[in-house]
Amino acid sequence: MYRIRNVALRSMQDFAKLSVACAFIMICCRVCGNDLTPLGYSASGELRFQQVLSNGVVLYEEIWQFTLDEDAIGKWKLEIYTTFPDKSLPVSVTNIISCDKTNIYSVDYSSDIVETPIGGKPKVVPLKTESYAAVISAGCYPIDESSEVGVIWLAFLGGDYLDPDKTQTRFPNLLVPDPRRDPRAWDCDLKYSLIRSTNHWLISSGEYILQRAYIRKSAVDYPEMDEPIGERQIETFKEAFSRYKNLKSASTVTSDYHLDETTNLNGRLLPTRFHSNLGLEDKSDVSDSFICVVSNVAISATTDLMPPLRGTIRVEDRRMRFKDGRTFRKDVTYTLSRNVWPTDNNDPRMSSLTAARPPQQIIEQSSNPQKFIIVKVLFTIVLLAPLAILVVKWFRAKRN
Repeated sequence: MYRIRNVALRSMQDFAKLSVACAFIMICCRVCGNDLTPLGYSASGELRFQQVLSNGVVLYEEIWQFTLDEDAIGKWKLEIYTTFPDKSLPVSVTNIISCDKTNIYSVDYSSDIVETPIGGKPKVVPLKTESYAAVISAGCYPIDESSEVGVIWLAFLGGDYLDPDKTQTRFPNLLVPDPRRDPRAWDCDLKYSLIRSTNHWLISSGEYILQRAYIRKSAVDYPEMDEPIGERQIETFKEAFSRYKNLKSASTVTSDYHLDETTNLNGRLLPTRFHSNLGLEDKSDVSDSFICVVSNVAISATTDLMPPLRGTIRVEDRRMRFKDGRTFRKDVTYTLSRNVWPTDNNDPRMSSLTAARPPQQIIEQSSNPQKFIIVKVLFTIVLLAPLAILVVKWFRAKRN
């Protein structure tokens, strides 16, 4: 009994010594500026898009204010705010996007909308009811968001999704405005260089290089691309594939990214200035670019990073997308019954909603001219067959 008590006492003493030692190390680290406690950060700033002529004249400009929060384990939330570029239509929109490391959730909030009456001019109309659009996508790449979201994601988060032992890899082009409808988003290599930030990586520079050899015949061959619906969309898709497939060079730089300045926050590097040039394959006199200045960074211990919900939320849920070469399902739509995000991919309600929306037939998009001619000839034969029969009967009757 005495031996057991003695062993227990020594164990408690050892534990106490260990605790004191750990506390001492943590205090020393804090004094030295290296806090072992894992914390997140919050960064806010201004992102500007400019379309400029070669003579320096600005044709178009749009500005966003944003705040990005990331926690210690890589979950993040981006709140990005802009006003409608047309000064006569002062509509402001706040887009809130979050990633829980499994899915991306986003919702758009605005108190007004723009209506265009038949034969009239666009006008600002207040929302009659609080009804807002939301999107849920699988994965951690914000492919259902705009290119302004894409460039912020690349600057703060993209480095952690790249291999530091490589300098070039196939990577989604998030600078494309609509990756679901543009093969450029999926047919690029990213040539990059990284800088280390504690246990994180930042992209210091990058070039998206469109590889002609990657381009396929139609959207059918791209799991993440939408399938065109209707003749107009089919023609638009065909034109895009044809344009990229017929590029003279086997590889073409389409856009780039550059980290200009950083700051050190509690041992972690964060971008404070960066810029990106778009449309580099276009040899016109107009240049498009993003320029970002981060005005504030701070340590943050925020744990709830999901977008807040209010009013009626109409969701396009793209986690159940499906494509097998013959059929496809784009998304499942529903209204949130409670103001709670459906984070469980295996939610029974999602299964029932998916079953209620069976896949659609994929429309043939082949641009093979020889196949088109054959189809046209066969169609013409079918149309003229009755007339040919009547002509033959008329000649026979005339002979008799």
